[in-house]
Amino acid sequence: VQCLKMNDLAYKVAHEQFVSDLGGSDIFEISLLFSVLPASTLFHRVLLSSFWPSHELELDASARRIGILRWALDFGLLVVPVLLAFTVLADHVASLVLAMLAAAAALHFTRGGGVLGISAGAVHRLAASRKPFVSECRAAMLLSTFVAILAVDFPVFPRRFAKCETFGISLMDVGVGMFVLANALTSKPARAGASRPPRLQLVLATLKSVAPLLLIGVVRMLTVKAADYQEHVSEYGVHWNFFVTLAAVALLVAALDVPARWGAVVGALLLLGYQYALSRLGVAEYIEHAPRTTLFSQNREGLYSCLGYAALFLIGAQLGQWLLSGPTLTPEANANAVRKVSREWRRRLLVLVLGALLAFVLGHYADLFLQRYSRRMVNVSYALAVLGLHLQATALQVAVGLCTPPVTNVVLEAVNHNGLAVFLLANICTGLVNLSMRTIFSPDSVALAVLLAYLLVVAFVATVLWRFRITLKI
Repeated sequence: VQCLKMNDLAYKVAHEQFVSDLGGSDIFEISLLFSVLPASTLFHRVLLSSFWPSHELELDASARRIGILRWALDFGLLVVPVLLAFTVLADHVASLVLAMLAAAAALHFTRGGGVLGISAGAVHRLAASRKPFVSECRAAMLLSTFVAILAVDFPVFPRRFAKCETFGISLMDVGVGMFVLANALTSKPARAGASRPPRLQLVLATLKSVAPLLLIGVVRMLTVKAADYQEHVSEYGVHWNFFVTLAAVALLVAALDVPARWGAVVGALLLLGYQYALSRLGVAEYIEHAPRTTLFSQNREGLYSCLGYAALFLIGAQLGQWLLSGPTLTPEANANAVRKVSREWRRRLLVLVLGALLAFVLGHYADLFLQRYSRRMVNVSYALAVLGLHLQATALQVAVGLCTPPVTNVVLEAVNHNGLAVFLLANICTGLVNLSMRTIFSPDSVALAVLLAYLLVVAFVATVLWRFRITLKI
């Protein structure tokens, strides 16, 4: 009844209030949510390797034919658990993760499997130039983003998962930071041996590469204004948005022109200097309370946050260089060589786990004693939390890859094939859904049906593009 009586303007105001003034969750719960996809990946691999023909488990670049049953299994075992964890099972995520782990263990042992160990095949995959866990982490991040950007507009999505107003941290708050780190991990500076052109040439080349992002950002801004679509100004600013942030960070990093081997040091110094400006020079007060009277002040969140994101990018570039420059193996490598590489990757896995724990602890104390987590400002505590989550996600994917046989998940492969283009499609679908129905009044059953249909459409389009090798460069 309330929905029917509301005019469009009143609904827009109600929708903006629905996603405003929120306090967020805690880092432990977000970390638990980041464990859902690795757990479902483990269950997916164990299930398919137990019942599926072995020659159809891993699809190489030349074999992209797939049946509807396999596609449905890949979608159901990877996408649906994330959807459930973000909505109706949000209060039972630990039980969901444990259930998938228990099901995987039970299936493995009832099928005659021994204690999970590291196979020579797993070591060879990690020693290859294309590290599987990098693309898996990126696809997992994209998939989680697809679910969240539409689910947030429905009451079935817990308000504690939606973006915080200024201080606090939530599932959706860490999204842009995870995108920045994912881009840094495979950036040119991160790839060992990549040549470094002169700074001006690098900036011009970067400007050319991010021009589509800038265009999309401008088109999105104009479309939102023209359609009078609800928007949360304190998120990025009046004219700024996600796409402009990615482009601006890329340009800033190119202008800094820092070699990857110095990325962590320079990134940490930039982050600390920015935090000093936030805490001691009044920048935090300006971001939070300044009137929006000029173009700069209207977009202050987007502009200042680029400093924090650039610092994260530099740290991620050095992390990527370390991960991508691991020891290699030839196909005919002997057992001793395989064992040596296996030990190295076990050591790297331990470093990732310890790094994640250290980042979480430092972020927690920064939140308590320096400045609370703030995605709006991208301060030290927020950057450490995002770094910890990224290290956790990477460690979990490496661990799953080490102890399971290779199994291609077509949906994740397809999403990763055209990542940013599919993300743009998801944004368009999200806008269409919001323009066609009043989401904030939808019952949970309707919300789940709409979300499932939306995810099916996005996954199907991504799969078609992947199947026919259509690459959309953005």
